Amino acid sequence: MSVLFRVSEIVTLVAVSEEFNRAALGLGIKETLNKVLPTIFEAASKGGKSIRAYVLAAFGCPYSGKVRTDEVIELVSRLCFMGANEISLLDSTGMADPKQVKEILGDLLGLNLSVNLAVHFHDTRGTGLVNCMAAYEAGVRIFDTAIGGLSGTPFGAPDLDMGSWNIPTEDLVHLLEQMGVNTGVDPGLLLESVKLGENLVGRALPGHILRAGPKSKLAKIPKTLKLK
Repeated sequence: MSVLFRVSEIVTLVAVSEEFNRAALGLGIKETLNKVLPTIFEAASKGGKSIRAYVLAAFGCPYSGKVRTDEVIELVSRLCFMGANEISLLDSTGMADPKQVKEILGDLLGLNLSVNLAVHFHDTRGTGLVNCMAAYEAGVRIFDTAIGGLSGTPFGAPDLDMGSWNIPTEDLVHLLEQMGVNTGVDPGLLLESVKLGENLVGRALPGHILRAGPKSKLAKIPKTLKLK
C-alpha cells in the first residue's frame, strides 16, 4: 500500500549565530548558505513548492550572546534574494525582549522586502506573549504558535520541567481578540483542539485559556458577599 504525500511547502533552517548554526546543523553559516540551501531552493522552485526559511537564534544565541541587528538584516535579505517566500524569525531559547523585537522588526519591515515576515517566539523566560505584542505593534501579522503550548525542549535550552516553550495558540488568539483584532479563529473549536491535544499527550498543557475560560469566573458577585 502506497501513501501519496502532497508537499506544498519546504522548510529550511539557518542561524544568525555561527556557533548555533554549527551546533544545530553541523555546518558553518557560509556552507549552509552557499552549498546546502541553493540546492534546496532550486529543487523547490522546479517543483513549484514555496520556501519557508527559519532564521534560528534571531534574537540571541545561548553560546555567543546577543546578535547584532545588522546580522539579522543581512541574513534575511540574503534569504529573500535567494527566493524565500516567507521568513520566520525564531527566538530559539527565549532570549528576546520587546524593545529588541521592535527594533529588529521595525528595521526589517522598513526595507519593504518582497517576502512575508513571521515570528516564532519561545516562552522560555516568560516573555513570549509580550514579544508577540511587540511584533504585532511593529507590523508583523504571522505568528508561529502551538495548540495548548505543546512543545518539546528547544535546542540549546536547559532540560527543565518548567513553563511553556511554544506560545499557546489559544492564549495569543484570546489576547488579540480582546484587543479588537479579528483573528478569524473560532475560540470554541480552538479550545476543543486543546482538549484533544491534552487527551493525546495524556497531560495538562500549559495554555491558560482552557482552564481560565474566555471570561473571568469571578465575573458574578457571590451571593454571600455583603456590600456596604
